[in-house]
Amino acid sequence: MKTLILLSLLVGSTSAFSKAFFCSKQIINESVALARKHGSNNDKNIHCTTSCLMALRCSTGNAYTIGILKEIKDIFGPGKAEMADLKADRLGIELVKYHRVRNKTECLVQCDSYYSPN
Repeated sequence: MKTLILLSLLVGSTSAFSKAFFCSKQIINESVALARKHGSNNDKNIHCTTSCLMALRCSTGNAYTIGILKEIKDIFGPGKAEMADLKADRLGIELVKYHRVRNKTECLVQCDSYYSPN
């Protein structure tokens, strides 16, 4: 119950949560798979790329919400919550928000430029 209340406060309402989750749930698996297939096993690159792809197909608000919820899940689950993950999410979202990318290929290239191990 406490988690539901916290989630409701974070996203404004349970209907907003449902909409954000539904939209992103449809594409998150393919977004992560595309980021990994592209050759990135860098966690921050995957966060950036996944958020960028979600923002392209859903909205920047949905992408922010899912990024925050993922880190909350990491706090209570087996994952490792990191502010750096949220920063990578924000970078991917801002690429869309400020019209620096227009398609998924550009998301991959731009996130690579920030998080490539080169």
